[in-house]
Amino acid sequence: MEQQYVSIWFGKSKNEDEFYKFTEFAFEEDVDEDDEYDGYKCEFAKEFDIDLNDIDEDFMEVNYSESMTSLSKLLEGCSYYDTFKERIKDNLLDSMNGNSVVLLYDYEYKGKKKKKHGMTFVGIFEYKK
Repeated sequence: MEQQYVSIWFGKSKNEDEFYKFTEFAFEEDVDEDDEYDGYKCEFAKEFDIDLNDIDEDFMEVNYSESMTSLSKLLEGCSYYDTFKERIKDNLLDSMNGNSVVLLYDYEYKGKKKKKHGMTFVGIFEYKK
């Protein structure tokens, strides 16, 4: 069985609207014929140098909280969290506080940017479906 990974970013966003706008997959109809993404845009992917051809928006999960909280609290209720939550706690990541999280399932982030737009790359964790 092939291993499955989730790449996670965690941080502080100014407000919910800004966070969801930053992470949304938008479509623009008026693009050049040679646009490699056929009009799709995602500011989050652009900021972290993620090729949109390498990810599927259906496997991207985001969560926002009005108040600052721990990473594990923000991840509660996210898909497959029970299968990787111990690794989050084992890595002392639970001491971090923020209000927004992005999860990219079935994607191993290998980018260089660590922090952008208030978001920090946390790591890659194995999970089970």
